[in-house]
Amino acid sequence: LPLACSKARVGAESPAHPRIDLIFDAIMGRPAHQQTLRNDVRARLDGSDLGAVLYWNNFELGLGLNDFGSQIKWNVTRRRHLYDDVTNQFTTTVVAKDEKYTSRIPVTTTINVAKRIGRTTLAADLVDGDLRTTMHAGAELWFGMWAVRSGIYRDQNQMAQFAGGGGYRFGKLGLDLAIATNSRNISRERGAELSASLSLY
Repeated sequence: LPLACSKARVGAESPAHPRIDLIFDAIMGRPAHQQTLRNDVRARLDGSDLGAVLYWNNFELGLGLNDFGSQIKWNVTRRRHLYDDVTNQFTTTVVAKDEKYTSRIPVTTTINVAKRIGRTTLAADLVDGDLRTTMHAGAELWFGMWAVRSGIYRDQNQMAQFAGGGGYRFGKLGLDLAIATNSRNISRERGAELSASLSLY
């Protein structure tokens, strides 16, 4: 679900002095292999995700880069299959062997902010990708062990969508229910989806 229905860390306090956390995740050399009647394809995926978060006085500012410097290195052998009606047989010709080229994966940038005010958490984010830009904003309010959440976001079809839900915390375990609208269908009409999740605090 969108950020509006995400869970806040109950009881977590931001430090009095600014603190920055850096996050790094990398995938190096993940191989893939595929054989077809026409081509022999081998590929290697190299990629990384970067992120940083600033905590200060119950305020959080985050920046994330997904697929930073990510690329797929291809090694392809191309074959052409032809039918000879004289011999009634197929002939195979190697058009290119071990042909190399590289595909680059576009970077997705995420900027998010959150502010805790008493029992209320306000949050928003902006996600900018190669094909679309989406925005989310929402609020969460706690009443003892009960939480109420609501929010709004702009989807990939530039339509305003809405979300709402609630949750209950059982010690270190939380149960959450939510409903959100979307336009992920062929007709791009607004629909709704329900979800349930368990969380660890």
